[in-house]
Amino acid sequence: LAQLAWLDRERLVREFPQSRPLLERLCDWAECQLPPREDPALLQLVERSISAEPELKSALRIHFSFRNRAPFPQPCPVVALYLYGSDERLIARRRFTPAQYGCPVTADNPTIPPGEQVTADLLVEDPGPAATGFEFRFL
Repeated sequence: LAQLAWLDRERLVREFPQSRPLLERLCDWAECQLPPREDPALLQLVERSISAEPELKSALRIHFSFRNRAPFPQPCPVVALYLYGSDERLIARRRFTPAQYGCPVTADNPTIPPGEQVTADLLVEDPGPAATGFEFRFL
């Protein structure tokens, strides 16, 4: 059973977070690594804005920042942007990886510390005047 838990530890931690303490003890004994804890629900969107980019026609500048409210460090999330029309119909969506939005993690420090804020600016294609609202989600 221990060998099975060790082989499938990443999936177990992701799908059954309550198993983490047991897996941490096993990894202390077996000298293995668990992936960092993550809970996107504990990432708080602090600031967000979308504006036309004056220097590039048909481009939008997206600015956002978020804070890790978790009591533990966690990896940078994938950020999903949804653009909606006035009738709340989805017009466009795009996902941004941490590398695409410039999350400031490094090989030495691969996670966002508790309380730390991350700020990003992106350029995307403007879907036109039909887009009247937007939403961010952390995945």
